Amino acid sequence: MTRRLSLALLVVCAALVLLVYGRALALPLYMDDVIFARYIEPLSLPEVFYRVDIVPYYRPLSLLPWKLIQMAAGGFNAPLMHALNLAVHAFNGWLVGLLALRLAPRAGWRAWLLPFAAASIYLLFPFSYQAVPWAAALGHLMAASGALIAILALLAWWEHGGRWRLALIWVGVAFSVFSHENGAAAALLLGLPFVHNPEWRRERRKLLLVLMPSLLIVAAFALIWLILPKDRDAFALTLPDIAQNAAYFAQGIGFPLAQIGGGLTRARALPPWLIAAGLSALGAALACLLSVRARRLFAFGGLWYALAISIPAILLPHRYAIDGPRLMLLASVGAALVWAGALASAVDGAMADGSIGRDPFALRRRARLAALAALLIVIAILPTSLAFIGGRMALHAALAPAYESMFVEATESELTSAFVNVPVWLADSDAQYALGSEGITYMTNYIGFPDLIYINTGVWPETTALVAEDIRDDVPSMYWDVLAYETMPGAAQAVQSAWRSYALQWIGSGWHWACAEHVNIRVFIPSTCHTRQWPSDGTLHQTIPGPFAFENGMTLEALAAYDDDGLIAVDLAWWSSRDAPAVTAFVHLVCEGDTPVAQADGALLRGLLPFSTLPEGLWRELRYLDSGAADTTGCSVRVGLYDPATGVRVPLLDGGDFAATDIDTG
Repeated sequence: MTRRLSLALLVVCAALVLLVYGRALALPLYMDDVIFARYIEPLSLPEVFYRVDIVPYYRPLSLLPWKLIQMAAGGFNAPLMHALNLAVHAFNGWLVGLLALRLAPRAGWRAWLLPFAAASIYLLFPFSYQAVPWAAALGHLMAASGALIAILALLAWWEHGGRWRLALIWVGVAFSVFSHENGAAAALLLGLPFVHNPEWRRERRKLLLVLMPSLLIVAAFALIWLILPKDRDAFALTLPDIAQNAAYFAQGIGFPLAQIGGGLTRARALPPWLIAAGLSALGAALACLLSVRARRLFAFGGLWYALAISIPAILLPHRYAIDGPRLMLLASVGAALVWAGALASAVDGAMADGSIGRDPFALRRRARLAALAALLIVIAILPTSLAFIGGRMALHAALAPAYESMFVEATESELTSAFVNVPVWLADSDAQYALGSEGITYMTNYIGFPDLIYINTGVWPETTALVAEDIRDDVPSMYWDVLAYETMPGAAQAVQSAWRSYALQWIGSGWHWACAEHVNIRVFIPSTCHTRQWPSDGTLHQTIPGPFAFENGMTLEALAAYDDDGLIAVDLAWWSSRDAPAVTAFVHLVCEGDTPVAQADGALLRGLLPFSTLPEGLWRELRYLDSGAADTTGCSVRVGLYDPATGVRVPLLDGGDFAATDIDTG
């Protein structure tokens, strides 16, 4: 391979990763990032290699970058950690391209096709969507790096010799297994060149010189893992789990066909596991059929996939494996080699020249079929993989802003706050594959909500996450779950005791926070939940004359309505007496006549804070109105109170039964 080709391959890999996963640079740390950060934070640099304690695994090399970043940046810098994952993924794609060409040397323009195809298929492997944007999955990426370095060093050492190349083989194995336990497969993968080269097997001294130290490295890792105290409940060995895991992981080798499994599953023609296994087998058979001129790559890649996936398939319970597509990352090298070989073979068939004594018409038909096969492979892999990963990154784009806003809100003050209906898992409603969730998870029930905020901001907040199912909104074409820390009425009680509370709602095309806070007039703290801040001197901003006193003793102190990214935000301030009546509020958008175009009725915080339960004092809240496609020019917002039992409105002392304001569009 020329230096020009190698450099071009590296540049393309970096550009492709940025194109597909670049949005990960703006993501917060999430899910098990919390565990890694809280575990690594108090450790010294040497302790990374011999302290385990709260985690069920031993991955010192993949945790070392976390510690170095923390020491250099003074905390866990999310953009830097995501950038590290992207860089390692691009580097691995480059190594996969180099490996493909070493295994199947080619000349001319074909020497460019194979490595670029292998690298692109690896980088766009659909099941890597979970590993690349997730900082805690760095170990999977590093394990692949180590295995690829070891194999490439082996091929170079066998051809050119050199002690440093031999040492690099062992370094690659150690790097792989001490980054992630799945890297133990690296020692097995070193046997693949010997399987495919009979003359290699006759060199027993070299064989032992490569494999024995590698196996000893894996054995040393296993011994350390057994000696160090840790939680070992995460690992199990049951035959039903192995069978189910095999069906799930098989989708990775046959992914160009397996991607239609979701549609077949929804048709309920067959059990999902059977659909997954059947489509994956058909996909592998098709790749074998097309790899007429790339048998070596097909066999090497197929065995790589089987060996690399064997450890998680055998050792992990199915309930864990089926939510872990990241477990296929090391194996995806094999899938990339298989399908790159099939593509290169099909292109070779399409470009084949006729020869004397052979039927030119038959050759032409075969060439056309080969060209069609190559086109179908490209269509089945590149555009669909781009769309699949893009869909998963879009889920991040929908979920991350809600978390970013929570981080700001929770760290704004030392006073307590409560967040209702925090979305923890998001997925497309229609899965593409027969098995697996295909969603993204930002928080689980074994992660503390304050911990998540702390590792992203460095501030420990007085806050909690709550559930109130009766006010949850449905997300169009998606579904999401909530964190079941507490259920009603516990949520309502916690909300009532918090100084500031938030309830997530899906309005228009995104999430917004309905907010309610108990305002301390003497020391008023503005809330970033509101687009426009109230003056820091404690006075209440208002766009209408006020206050508005109702006959039942309630007072609307301030009212403002303004455009907020296509929605109408209504900023309200209520004065509640000690014996507030059992009434509720209406908030209407009125354009012509008295018929509301949109409304946001109910008590504060979407009904969780009835007026009758409020402590005496000033309460501020934010509600949103979605006018849809209606033109709001000349429209106004009306606010008032009514008896929910009878629907009768409460009159104002000065006449009328509502306060009104125009919408500020400036």
